[in-house]
Amino acid sequence: ENRSYLSFYQTHDDLAASIYLAQISESLNLKKDEPFFSRIAYALGGPLVLSYLNYVCEKASEEKIDRLLFVSRDGCCLKQIYEKYFLDQTMISCAYAYLSRASIYSAAMKNHLSDDLKKILSIAKLYLPGIEVHESEEENQKEYLDHQSDIDRWSESRDANLRNHLALITEGCDRLATVDMFSGNYTSQKGVIHYLGDRIVSGFYAGNFADSGIWHESFAERLLGMRDNLPVKVSEFLVTSFESPVIGVDEDGNAVYEYPQSKERTERYKEIMKGIEAYIDDFRRFFRENEKILLSLEEWIDLADAYLKQCPERDLEILSDIIDSENPVSGKDDRTIGELIRQYRDKGY
Repeated sequence: ENRSYLSFYQTHDDLAASIYLAQISESLNLKKDEPFFSRIAYALGGPLVLSYLNYVCEKASEEKIDRLLFVSRDGCCLKQIYEKYFLDQTMISCAYAYLSRASIYSAAMKNHLSDDLKKILSIAKLYLPGIEVHESEEENQKEYLDHQSDIDRWSESRDANLRNHLALITEGCDRLATVDMFSGNYTSQKGVIHYLGDRIVSGFYAGNFADSGIWHESFAERLLGMRDNLPVKVSEFLVTSFESPVIGVDEDGNAVYEYPQSKERTERYKEIMKGIEAYIDDFRRFFRENEKILLSLEEWIDLADAYLKQCPERDLEILSDIIDSENPVSGKDDRTIGELIRQYRDKGY
């Protein structure tokens, strides 16, 4: 494990990398018995969350944002860390927004933010009996027409619930910004602009895989590509939520989940948060608040890359139990992180 972090330092011999290596070496030596998810969250999740939220806070303060909307589910971890470590400094209020892709697809017949009928039907079938999802566009169009009145009525109610939820959590605020991790389609940003209009000043992202005409700001200094894909997937199970996939909002503004909360996921989340908070505590113990000797997003990707290429076998075994995607819409046949790491070593993606 130490080898991968040393490998990162050998190609990044600047002050931020030196500080990181010293901190991680001390932690690994002192906390050898820490659970796996706390250790990996300390080494990879902590520096990513600290650097990214520092960027968000600087930008939000410059732009005089009066409320940050942390987008489900990545925003759950980010919001918890923001409230514990940053809120007293920025004095910018925050809320948790159920703006998952699925909650927006649920309302698509009304909000017209997606015309992907296969994805829309994949969510609708979780609510409405008798709906089937097909491979061909033609069959899905027929399926929609066969159930049009039910689907349209369901979508209209999802739209109203989502609109009411966003109105409630943004009441009294005129300058809003979303906070999300990585994106290619900017679905959540399209959603808040649709529902909240010109009150949305910006959207903050750790990085993006595609350009967009929608105004947003990225911590990454370049567009991400295929070689960044697996480090991003690793970030998605470290910077996430204890929640099951969010597929909508009910009449009372509560999240609707695809399936019941997983005890295993909840316990994993607790360990991950413990590791991230320990990293931030240690960093702040050594450095004054005004010293921002932090990794860039590009440096973090190189750090994750070094870990993945030299991932210890014991870590691989644990990661072979973690499914790449736990989102609805994406299907149930995704490979595990462990399998993807082995492919990454062989093929480089």
